[in-house]
Amino acid sequence: MDDHAGRWLLWTGSPDDSFWEQPEVAATQNFALLANVGIILLTISLLSIDVVVRRHQRLLENQNRALESAVEERTRDLREARDAALAADDAKSQSLANMSHEIRIPLNGVIGMADLLEKTELDGEQREFIRTIRTSGETLLTVISDVLDLSKIESGNIDLEEIPFDLAESIEDSVSLLAARAAARDIELICDVARSSSPPTSSTRQTTPSGPT
Repeated sequence: MDDHAGRWLLWTGSPDDSFWEQPEVAATQNFALLANVGIILLTISLLSIDVVVRRHQRLLENQNRALESAVEERTRDLREARDAALAADDAKSQSLANMSHEIRIPLNGVIGMADLLEKTELDGEQREFIRTIRTSGETLLTVISDVLDLSKIESGNIDLEEIPFDLAESIEDSVSLLAARAAARDIELICDVARSSSPPTSSTRQTTPSGPT
C-alpha cells in the first residue's frame, strides 16, 4: 500500500472494514460485480442466440427436405406423364400403320382391277369412268399417306421435295371426281383450262416412308 511518500508497504494479515470502505476499493468491487453481471448476461444472450439459430436451422432443414420431396414427386409425375405420352404416341403410330395396311390392300386391288378393265374394249365414256376410279383410288392413297405422316411431322422426321406437275391435269382430275355426283343432280360440270397457260408447276411432296403397304 502507498504510504503517500513514494514508497509501497506490504500488507500482512486480513484487511479490516476501513479497507473495504475506501472509495477505490468500493469502486473496484462495484466494477467487478458489474463485469460479472455483464459476463453472465452476455453468456445468457449468446446461449439464447444459439438456441434461436439452431431452431431456425432445424426449421430450414425441414423446409428443404419438404421442398426436395415435393420436387422429386413432381419430377416423378412429369416423367410418368412423359412416358405415358410417348407410349400413347407409339400406339397411335402403330394403329395408323395397321389401318393404312388394311385400307391399302383392298384399295390397291380396286386400282389394279381398274387398270385391267381399262385394257379391255371400252368406249370413250367407259374409259373416262375407269380413269375416274383410278384417280379417286390414287387420291385416297395419298390421303392415307398424309394421315400417316402426321406423326412424323410431330416428331420432326419428315423431308420435303419439289416435283413438277401439270396444273391443268390436276384441275381436271379434281373436277372429274365431282362429275358423277353433279350428273346425278342433272348438273353439267365443265372444266376448260388452256394448256398453253399452265406450264409445269413445282409441288412440295413428302418423301418419308408412309408405313406398310
